[in-house]
Formats: sequence, C-alpha cells, structure tokens
Amino acid sequence: MKNLVIGLLSLFTITLNAQHLNNTQEFINQLFIATDQGEWQVVEQSFAPRVILDYSSMTGKPATEIIPTRIVESWKSILPGFDYTHHQVSNFIIEQNENTTKVFCYGTATHYLENEGENLWTVIGTYDFDLTKKKEKWLITKMRFNFKSQSGNIKLPQLAIENLTSKNYIMKKVTFKSEGLDLVGDLYLPKNYQEGKKYPAVPILGPMTYAKEQAPTEYAKRFAERGYIALAFDPRYRGESSGVPRELEDPIAKVEDAKAAAKFLASLSIVNDQQIVGFAVCQGSSEMLRAVSEDDLFKGLVTVAGHYRDREGDIQWMGTEEALEERIAAGKVAYNTFKQTGEVINVPAVDQARMDVGMPGKFVWDWYHTWSDRGIWVNNYPKMSDALLFEYESLTAAQKLDKPYLMIHSDNSFLPEAAKRQFKAVPTTKKKLQWEGETGHLQYYDDPEVLDRTANQAIKWYNAIFK
Repeated sequence: MKNLVIGLLSLFTITLNAQHLNNTQEFINQLFIATDQGEWQVVEQSFAPRVILDYSSMTGKPATEIIPTRIVESWKSILPGFDYTHHQVSNFIIEQNENTTKVFCYGTATHYLENEGENLWTVIGTYDFDLTKKKEKWLITKMRFNFKSQSGNIKLPQLAIENLTSKNYIMKKVTFKSEGLDLVGDLYLPKNYQEGKKYPAVPILGPMTYAKEQAPTEYAKRFAERGYIALAFDPRYRGESSGVPRELEDPIAKVEDAKAAAKFLASLSIVNDQQIVGFAVCQGSSEMLRAVSEDDLFKGLVTVAGHYRDREGDIQWMGTEEALEERIAAGKVAYNTFKQTGEVINVPAVDQARMDVGMPGKFVWDWYHTWSDRGIWVNNYPKMSDALLFEYESLTAAQKLDKPYLMIHSDNSFLPEAAKRQFKAVPTTKKKLQWEGETGHLQYYDDPEVLDRTANQAIKWYNAIFK
C-alpha cells in the first residue's frame, strides 16, 4: 500500500509538472500570436511592470529595462506596416520552479509586404525568457533574442515604417469560423484606434467569384480611414478561406458567411455590437440583403451597383429564358455527377469568347483576367455552381427587410430595372435610392473618385442610423 501511495504521488507530481510545462509553452505561443494579430492589450498584459528587453545580438544596442507600454509602442511602430507577420516558435526547453521559470525556444519571424522588390524578410534565432508568477499569473520579466541569420529583403522594415506612416489605417489578418469552416479576412482599423474604445463595424461582401483583395479591400480601407472597423474576407471555397470544392459559387453559403463575419466582429472588444452594419457590391448585394434581413446583429445596410436576383433579372442576365434553363440543367447534371462520383466539372470563371463560363463576356474578362494574371484571383468555376446560383433569389429577402437601407445604383450598373424592383419591395420606411446616372458598373470597384464618394455616402448613412 505504501508503494502504491508513493507511486500515485509521483504520477500526480509528473502530471502537474507536464501541465505546468504545457501552460508555459502555450503562454509564449499566445504572446507571438497576439503580436501577429495586433492584440496589443494581450501583449502588454504578458509582461511584468519592468522588463529587461535584449535584442543586442541583432541591433547592436544594449539590453534595457523598460515598461510594457514602451514595448508595445515600439512593436506597433513597425509591425502593422507589414501586410502580415508570422512568428513561429518551437523546440522548447523549460526549467521550472514554483514561482519562476526559464524558457528557451527556437524562433522564426516571417514578414511580408508587397512592394516593387522582394516581398519577404525572414529572421531566424532563439529566445530566452524569464518568467515570474504574480497572483497565479505568469509574467515575462526578461526577453532576449539571440540572432542567427536573416534572409530576403532587408529593406522591408524601413518600407514597413514608411507604409505605416503614409496610410490612415491598420490591417490585421484574422481567422473566424463559419459553419465549422475557417474563413480568413483582413480586418481594417482606424490608424489611431484605442483599446478600450468601441467602434462601429462593417463586414463586406464582394461581387460574384470575388477575392477579398478586390473591391472589398478598397472599401474596407476607406471605412477604416473614416473611423470604422471593416472586414474584407474570402468566403468559403475561395482565396485563403477553407472549403471544397474550390471556387464553388454558393449564394446561401455566402449569406451564412456574412452572418459569421458579423458575429466575429461583435465578439471583438473594440467593436460596438449595436453598431454593426452590412455593405456589399454587385452580386454580394443580393446575399447581404438576406443576411441583414435575417440577422438582428445587423442594424442597417448599404448596397452598391447591386446584382439583384429574381427570375426576370436572371432571364435578362442570360439573354433568353431558354439560355437560362439550359444553364440550370447543365449545372444540375454537374451537381449530380459530383454527388455520385466526387468529380468536379470545372470551366473558367471568365473568358473572352466562351459562353459556358461563370461570367461570360469580354467586358467582364477585361477586368477579371488581370487579377488572375497577378495570382490574386483564380479563374475557375465549378459548373455545378449553377445548380445553386440559379436557385437563389433576393426579392423575398428585400420584402422582409425592416432596417435602414441605402441602395446606390446607376443607369450603367448591372440590371438597373432589377435594382428598382428590389428597392420598391423593401418595406422599411427608412430607405433611400441613390441613383447616379452615368457612373459605370466597374467604376464602383476601382475608380478612386467613385470609391471615395461611395464610401462617404455609406458612412453618412450609417452615422445617421446611430444618432
């Protein structure tokens, strides 16, 4: 019995030690995750009131004792200037005591910033941390980086500083869940945002087949410059987000992704969850209409150059009722093939001449193929998308929308009569149709003057909601 008790006590001690080591490793991991994600309050709270910070092996400057606020200020003066950073730590060696711990680990820091030269700068080294437990919480009292090597564009740090000082917003890479899938977005914040203050926020949906780097990014930057938090994200199946088949066009899925984006924004400490509004461009407008009409997290809506969906509009889009039915039938055949065999029948999303693609016509090709050439957008369209795409309509959602609504459209935007039908169907008394005559459809995607004007109109509408 005595040996059994001793054995159980030893096992209990080993378990506690392993738990302590795992908790310490997770603590260091979270420090770097928070740094990459710009969660500066988390970073600051990881340090003791006085910290010895030592980057002398890399900078040549001696170690210094510093307060956590100064560490955060230093890191904020450069890291947000990169498009993204990725710190990876591994090979932990942990020496623990009851109230102090020493941690050694390998570290690789990757920095990315698109520019005219090489886009990557990578630093490799090791870290030494001293930790002290205060009120059952571990705090870093010393952090030393031991520089080993660097590669890539060593001018990138200076470019990041210049980039940060020249723009009026901060971008953070974020990940959130939508029906179990990981969606990746770029979260745009006002340049001088303050932790503890709450801001209005807007998730953005783009056109059919969109990538977040297209029109959603243009508007997200402008909203952040005007004091809002904005989220440009890749919907499931596209870009950096997960989901298969890749590039599948599923309007209902986008509706749910928009709701998930709003829920993610509402979870952020810097977002006022009573001031979340929807914004969408082109076909994203029909999907955001439904998301906003169904989810009370949304307090209002602005749609721009919308491709609104009803049977009459779909016939006009395809040219004839016969052409529409042929495309639906082909989509259903492809969908059944996928269900029975797992085979995905793909066609291009755009093409100069072919009519069996996702978005036929030279007008569309001329704009989209340049994004494909740059590797930002994938010119692919699973044929079975048509079985999902043409089942969707937005008129029913318009008929249920009871929240403040601004529609911005023009004679030269897609299907202007469909836009008028949808706007007329909206029952809310607080609605406005901003008709802009000759503005071209694609000008709402990339024309700086039109983008600025449209962003100003949207912000004015949102602000009026919140009064």
